[in-house]
Amino acid sequence: MKLSQVKRYIKSLPPASPVFIWGMPGIGKSSIVMEIAEEEKAPVEVVIGSLCAPEDIQGLPFRDKVSKCVKWYPQYWWSRFCNEDAVGTIFLDELPSAEPSVQVAMQRAILERQVGEHKLGPKVRVIAAGNRREDAALVTALPGPLRNRFHHIDVEPDLDDWITNYAIPSGIDPTIVAFLRFRGVGKDQLFARFDAKTDDKAYPTPRSWVMANRVLSVCPHDLLHEALAGTVGEGATTQFWAFRQLEKELPSIDLILEDPDGAPLPGNPNLQHAIIGLLFGRLQKRRLSKVVDAVFRYAHRLPPEFAMKLTTDLVACKGTMSTALRKSTEFAVMAKKLGKYTGLDG
Repeated sequence: MKLSQVKRYIKSLPPASPVFIWGMPGIGKSSIVMEIAEEEKAPVEVVIGSLCAPEDIQGLPFRDKVSKCVKWYPQYWWSRFCNEDAVGTIFLDELPSAEPSVQVAMQRAILERQVGEHKLGPKVRVIAAGNRREDAALVTALPGPLRNRFHHIDVEPDLDDWITNYAIPSGIDPTIVAFLRFRGVGKDQLFARFDAKTDDKAYPTPRSWVMANRVLSVCPHDLLHEALAGTVGEGATTQFWAFRQLEKELPSIDLILEDPDGAPLPGNPNLQHAIIGLLFGRLQKRRLSKVVDAVFRYAHRLPPEFAMKLTTDLVACKGTMSTALRKSTEFAVMAKKLGKYTGLDG
């Protein structure tokens, strides 16, 4: 399931339905939980399974003075959600890495949503996440009864979904987006490539590309290659670095905006990927209807698959970009031209 679908699916379930998100390291499991909480404006308590002891789940015993019996005090992260009006999420991260005794303690808490006499409110979500056994991430097989208490979701990396629903709204550098469009999937798999059989310190994942985006914006140029290699790995960095050098072979963006009908067209697919990344980046900085018209006049001359990538990426933008697109006559022409492939003409 794609990450955007995971979010929709979880939000469609009643809050009292526990969910388990499975996926490779760095794919965005934790991020999706935080996004849901942010959209719902609700608090999140993060509980790291690998750091828990059984008493962290089942609570601590105390002698009740009235009944003269032993009862259980839950931890704060549980008790804060134990009222009818409580709203929020308990996020059990790295649950497969928890000790077996902790996993067993989870069973009643997950099924009955109760620790001692302290029961979760009906609007409180319980979401767990973890890596798979094939990821060699020091995981322990969950007991059958615990597995049977969850709705299970397997998350797979999807580049188009990530670009549309995360990279563009988050302002990821257009060069990264263009590069991943070119080398992210297929033989290279530079968008999400994790091999449990290697000891690589750094490797490309959605999470590490977000880290690379931060590095690009702050790192001195003479340190940039090494910094990126320590983020997405040497192989991905070498190819990304070569892709960035293609900008020197491209026509001036200012020339394209001044003369979209006469500016040179790159014939090499590598350069065509690079040019749409640069055009997208310019529009991110200058969201003016005149600029939008010029970009789409130029895009009409590109091969349809590249024009479509640029168009769909711009449509994914919000705010003033949406306003500029609605006012652009050239966008309307492009939408009609590509409508049968993208649904934009509907």
